[in-house]
Amino acid sequence: MRGMKKEKLPALIMAVISVAVLALMMCDVGIRFITKNIIYDRMSIRSKVVLWIVDGLIPMQEGTAVSIDWNELYPRDAAVNENGQPDKAAGQAEGVDQRTDGSVGGIGTAAAVWESFDRQIRGTTQKLEDVITYYCTDGLRNQPRIAELAAMYENLTGWDLVMTDGVLMVNENGFLPTIYAERSNVQEIADSVAGLQELVVSEGGLFSYVQIPGNVCRYDEPPIGAFTDHANENADRLLFELEQRGVSCLDLRQALHASGINHREAFYRTDCHWKVPTAFWAAGVITDYLTQIGEIRFDASKYDAVQYRLVSYENNFLGGNGRALTLQKAEPEDFELYLPDYGTAFSMDIPSRQMELTGDFEEVFLFEAPLISYDYYGEDPYDSFRTRNYPLIRIHNQNAGNNQGKRMLIIRDSFSAPLIPYLAVDIEYVDCMYLKSFDGSVREYIRQTKPDIVLVAYYPPNIEDIDWSGASSTFDFR
Repeated sequence: MRGMKKEKLPALIMAVISVAVLALMMCDVGIRFITKNIIYDRMSIRSKVVLWIVDGLIPMQEGTAVSIDWNELYPRDAAVNENGQPDKAAGQAEGVDQRTDGSVGGIGTAAAVWESFDRQIRGTTQKLEDVITYYCTDGLRNQPRIAELAAMYENLTGWDLVMTDGVLMVNENGFLPTIYAERSNVQEIADSVAGLQELVVSEGGLFSYVQIPGNVCRYDEPPIGAFTDHANENADRLLFELEQRGVSCLDLRQALHASGINHREAFYRTDCHWKVPTAFWAAGVITDYLTQIGEIRFDASKYDAVQYRLVSYENNFLGGNGRALTLQKAEPEDFELYLPDYGTAFSMDIPSRQMELTGDFEEVFLFEAPLISYDYYGEDPYDSFRTRNYPLIRIHNQNAGNNQGKRMLIIRDSFSAPLIPYLAVDIEYVDCMYLKSFDGSVREYIRQTKPDIVLVAYYPPNIEDIDWSGASSTFDFR
């Protein structure tokens, strides 16, 4: 220290302070992780100290989270290749080795065990990475306040927050579009979708790929700074490949543009998702399309807004993009939803939360707490719909009308949370599957339940390259 120049001393002090703060933050992350996952969840201890430590980590959710081995209930067929087609070579490799002299070898069985072990390791590694990411970002203590301080500093310096794929841009009118990178393997994705359609048709069902729009308009959105958004380009390329393979497709981006609805007004300013009234509109378009191409007839009056009352919660919604920017840069907006004015009766089973609900539309599908909390950072009114991204949800409509006995399977993303309840008002059964957490076999589930309609409904950024070594890719339909 004696020989150190005085001008270097402040830099050294700042470096030491930074390292110390980082070390304290990492210790806090470790303590919060252990307390939440072991003391709170496993040991069910709810002391004041424990609750203080886990503050901000307990979402306002219903039910009890349980771990379900979906692959045990709906086992993946080892003798199926990446596109869902029978693979003789795989079947031979995964089974026992039947030799020409009639003896049996165990090489194939060993390979199957190793592949299963490798898949479990990859899945565990991904879950660990997700946990670490969460506890270092949204799960960080006082994360909203830290983000607000950062936003205040950016306001003073004139800097804007930029995130990687997707990049979050601040627009002059308060609208926060999200920018996504180009996807390369759309042909492989299209093959996987075509393979799923082939299975559904062979089981006597109707299949369609539904392209949900993103918050960046395909048709007349002006350039966003120096960035190029590839989400709609990815969707265009995929739809082209699907049409080449004879896959039934419904492009809601095109339908939205043709309807005359203002694209910006159809989406939240502070979030990537569409508004609930837009999802209601989409349910009408989807059911009308299915009526046109299939033998199932949906009642158009069930998708007429005059049959519903519009309920508005003023200035209570700050979306994911808005929370990232904080209230220093984003303003809350209204959250609106439609509630039926006619009699409804539903039951809904959410196995991963041990929840079984019965009642009318509002009693079954809506969780009121996020709507009335006005906790901008802690709660999300979009999550007021219980049809969240759970692995599997089963809905029974007891007033199905003409579609009694009919079943629909929706392979979905978060955009379907407000869409599913409205699709369910005129068909007896709706099953909802979220492949990022459902690790069983889509094909086996279809064989067992034999749905009359299967929809794959994704918004453009969820057009992702398939990781065949794992079990959580959005287009892995094995």
